[in-house]
Amino acid sequence: MNFSTTRLIITPFTENHADDFLDFYNKELVMKFIGNGCFNWTKEKLLLKISKLFTNEFFGVHTIQLTETEEIIGEFSVFKIADEKDKVEIGYIINDKHWNKGYATELIQGFLASLKKQNTIKTITARANVENKASIHICKSLGFILTDEKVVNDKTQITLEYYFY
Repeated sequence: MNFSTTRLIITPFTENHADDFLDFYNKELVMKFIGNGCFNWTKEKLLLKISKLFTNEFFGVHTIQLTETEEIIGEFSVFKIADEKDKVEIGYIINDKHWNKGYATELIQGFLASLKKQNTIKTITARANVENKASIHICKSLGFILTDEKVVNDKTQITLEYYFY
């Protein structure tokens, strides 16, 4: 999947991007709300994780690059939800050097705009650690609705959904 916004370019991950990803994957501050909070990644572990998630050009892990400099500032992922043809899950990680600049909001807005054109996906799901107030705020401000809250690996996780009507 490729799409762009005013300041961002989203393209599928390739092995050439691994070192840039390791820059933010190995930061405790960045990873504390991601999965189990692991921030001790090797290139091999990263590539194995991404190969398991990559299904095709749409589903899998993508780079978030700045249009102006082509610097990789994060990861955007789209996951297929089993037995759901019109529903996907999204996730993102942005390097802390680029927080508070509106990139996450712009990223999700761009993704929603690109999906509106294709008319096959009807629901977008996002999950967040309940303590990740910034991501929750971003999703809610873009029209996502809180649909579930549960404990996963001793952490409270909420589910937000966006519906195309």
